[in-house]
Amino acid sequence: MLNHEFKNLISGGESETIEFKKSTSMLKEGIETTVAFLNKHGGYLIFGITDDCNVVGQDVSDDTLKNIANVIKLNTDPKIYPTVECVTYKGKSCVLATVEESPLKPHLACGRPYIRVGTANQRIYREQYELLLQQRFNGYGFDYQINKNATLNDISREALSQFIETAYSVRELNENLYLPTETILKKLDLMDESGIKHAAVLLFGKNPERFYSNHFELKCGKFTSDDNYDVIEDDKEYKDNIISNFNSALGFLMDNLPKRSEKQSVYRNESYEYPISVFRESIVNMIVHRDYRQNIKIR
Repeated sequence: MLNHEFKNLISGGESETIEFKKSTSMLKEGIETTVAFLNKHGGYLIFGITDDCNVVGQDVSDDTLKNIANVIKLNTDPKIYPTVECVTYKGKSCVLATVEESPLKPHLACGRPYIRVGTANQRIYREQYELLLQQRFNGYGFDYQINKNATLNDISREALSQFIETAYSVRELNENLYLPTETILKKLDLMDESGIKHAAVLLFGKNPERFYSNHFELKCGKFTSDDNYDVIEDDKEYKDNIISNFNSALGFLMDNLPKRSEKQSVYRNESYEYPISVFRESIVNMIVHRDYRQNIKIR
């Protein structure tokens, strides 16, 4: 980190994302702070600065940096590998550990979970811990993290409007269709003051492939027989946002499933061999329970 960047970082004192420690003798408390950052929005842990923002510095060598990184790794679960570096400010050496918000929440420090609240590290109560653990296993943590490279220009207003209209007719979602895109995303918890969340880009992105290549695609195909999987007819791969992918996959199934047409008194009644609702739910489950951090295509 450059000198002027470090000055700007510490100028506001401690906060929800910044913690000062006088020296690495307080490393145990530093591990708790690291985990608290991981379980919230990330942050910066700095050794060599007192609580009142007085830069006192400390001796820093390569072994010091390696030891800090190693001790943090050994005392966290799941294990993490923070970026640890030496920053010289006003002629004094400080240690800066940069901690990103984790998609693997909750993390433990020496067997205990912590979360950052204001300038303090607080123990996570049981109900919250279990919720974070559940979210970890279904990928929620990643979906609701900020995509730092996405802007409102990456969101399809048409896709968002179609969703609002459908949600209104099916679920009676009472949202004003003519509100600004930013306002709607915030109301849906898909955006906050930090930026646009991964879920928003996956659901309504104009070009999700730009951010998640090989992580979100949906592939469909029709085998020629039940005992021959070497030949695929009508092979399709969909690379739009996941709502569009869902509609495309359902359409593919409806085009390829056997159906019958029975003449009635005036009109013909068409029905599928299997209930479409079953396939609709199956596709939804595949999409919802997918881990979008992994490079795996849904087939």
